[in-house]
Amino acid sequence: MKWLRVSDPGYFALRAAARTAIVVPVAFAIGQVGIGDRNTALFAAFGALGMLTFVDFSGPRLGRLAAYVGLLLAGFVLIPIGTLCSHSPVLAAVVMAVVGFVVLFSGIINGYLAAGANAALLSFILPVLVPADTSDIPWRLAGWGIGGSLAITAVMVLWPKRPRDQLRAAAADACRALADLLAEPRRPGRDEAARAAIDALRKRFVATPFRPTGSTGAGAALASLVDELGWLFGLAVPPPASGPDRETALGANVDVLRESAERLSDKRVTIEVDRLVDVSDDLLDGLLRRLSDPAVRGDEDALCEALQSTWQLRVMSYATLQVAELSQRAARAVPPLAANRALAAVRRLAADHANLRSVWMRNTLRATAGLTLAVFVAQLASVQHAFWVALGTLSVLRSSALGTGAFVLRALIGTILGIVIGGVLIFTIGTNETLLWIALPPAVLLATYAPRAVSFAAGQAGFTVVILIIFDLIAPTGWEVGLVRVEDVVIGFAISVAVGLLFWPRGAAAALRRRLDDVYQACAAYLATSVGRLFDGGPADRLTGSRKEAVAREQLLDAAFRQFLSERSPPVERMEDVATLVAGAVRLRISGDSVAWLGQQGEGSPPADAWHDLSGDVEAVRSWYAALGEALAARAAPPAPVIVDRELPPGVLEGLRDAAVTRDRARAVAAVAVGWGYENLELLRRLEGPIAGAATQFTASST
Repeated sequence: MKWLRVSDPGYFALRAAARTAIVVPVAFAIGQVGIGDRNTALFAAFGALGMLTFVDFSGPRLGRLAAYVGLLLAGFVLIPIGTLCSHSPVLAAVVMAVVGFVVLFSGIINGYLAAGANAALLSFILPVLVPADTSDIPWRLAGWGIGGSLAITAVMVLWPKRPRDQLRAAAADACRALADLLAEPRRPGRDEAARAAIDALRKRFVATPFRPTGSTGAGAALASLVDELGWLFGLAVPPPASGPDRETALGANVDVLRESAERLSDKRVTIEVDRLVDVSDDLLDGLLRRLSDPAVRGDEDALCEALQSTWQLRVMSYATLQVAELSQRAARAVPPLAANRALAAVRRLAADHANLRSVWMRNTLRATAGLTLAVFVAQLASVQHAFWVALGTLSVLRSSALGTGAFVLRALIGTILGIVIGGVLIFTIGTNETLLWIALPPAVLLATYAPRAVSFAAGQAGFTVVILIIFDLIAPTGWEVGLVRVEDVVIGFAISVAVGLLFWPRGAAAALRRRLDDVYQACAAYLATSVGRLFDGGPADRLTGSRKEAVAREQLLDAAFRQFLSERSPPVERMEDVATLVAGAVRLRISGDSVAWLGQQGEGSPPADAWHDLSGDVEAVRSWYAALGEALAARAAPPAPVIVDRELPPGVLEGLRDAAVTRDRARAVAAVAVGWGYENLELLRRLEGPIAGAATQFTASST
């Protein structure tokens, strides 16, 4: 059977399970036998379980330690609050709504907060649904401190080796493959190897639990690195034409990419980014010298080739510079943002998601509603072991009614199987506490190993056995406690299904189409604004505001894309279609960044004829991508791709010639910036065909 297949490469899941099997019984024994208090024992056991099974922080050692300590401190805050609310159904439900929303919504800030959400919620759900007096709070905090401290110590010192960070490793591999491609662009197989590395990076990014997100820190840099490397590959194929500065420029890009790969692999190397700035300046100076050559100036083909090749090399250098800076941030080789800048970034991120267009907001509201209803029903009905109602709700509530229903079935099967196994075990052992203590460690081992290496249903079965043993040690009741758990979790499952049906039951698919529309509209507008500023030199805040809007829409799209993939498990072909559409939107925004960067280099005003020629091109590109977004939202056929005309517009061509003849550097730089801006538009036009094909396939498969 599929759900019984074991998958544990490197035996990391087994090591984590063995660690948990040691810590949980020890923590529980300290509370139950050493201190002799039921509250201490219960919270010590669940504190250790929460730290070791509900969360698995990744990243550098100190970062993980800080995250675990933060989670422990959060429990010290939430446990007293939950205990104080444990005697009032209305108060418990209201506070659950506030706590649930804050904890779940804060996951947008970074991956640590997202990964620790369930463990943090456990530290409130357990005390609020196990009624106690204020006098019990110190004993509960003592138990949480014992379990959490032992768990953190074990994570740091007991089999501390973790699986290789697969996402960073894939990014390093992509940097190396791109470096090899640029070093020998004509060598057979180099482009295929680089394309395979980029595809592997994108798939790893999509498959990563708690995918890096947010606006600050290493996680955000790693998320942006995926897009930048894909963009760089698109610029590198086909390779730039030969020219006097080609080898020098490519050599600098190769060196920086290889240094970036080493930095992502935790090697202590310095990335020499200054050489890329020098290369960009040298490329501009070299192009101006070539334009002053009558042989080049008088030959339209030679002039166009000089402009296009230097544009390609310069934009590649800009992309490589972004890759280098992101690699340093992803490897935490640069200081974090200042507190005021980080706080401002978090505020912008929260504002972007503070609306019902955000899938993250929808998921937060859905889960909050489910937990609030579960807490209210459990307290109002005074069911035995009421916290299982809330845990049952939390464990199966997904982003669509379909996803929730599937998890309900798996959880129910696993719970029933666990009751059968645990019931037989307890019936056989009877009231012999010594045998129950002997059975606890292997039960914890299997319960912790099963969800990571086998399946969700197997994990539910193992967890049920552990709870049967723990509660029989606290208050011997026999195997009947398992039936109580079934009653409680069925209530929780029913609440999950009801909430899933009432709150956006279709999940993220419809939201993904709308977010694609939003981001294509915003990024196309930003590109048009960037090109326009090449000519009018308008206020910088106009460009800044347009870019902020585009980035905000990208973040909403990212959340919708992640949720779509996690809830639907689409086939590889469909995933690639959606990834192409998402990458197309990002490339549109990056093109706007590139043109804006060119505008900063300009030292004069381009000729009016050039704007007359280019305005039609930029409007054609803007309107096509905007129409694509509208078609995706409406599930309609995408617009037909525009046939690319490689002829340089007459106005742009004459502007280059006139500037070269007059030997006016300011005019020449401005004319070159316009020519390079046109090349950006041509690249986006060439992408229309593949993007339109992906849109057609995606629309057909989602109807």
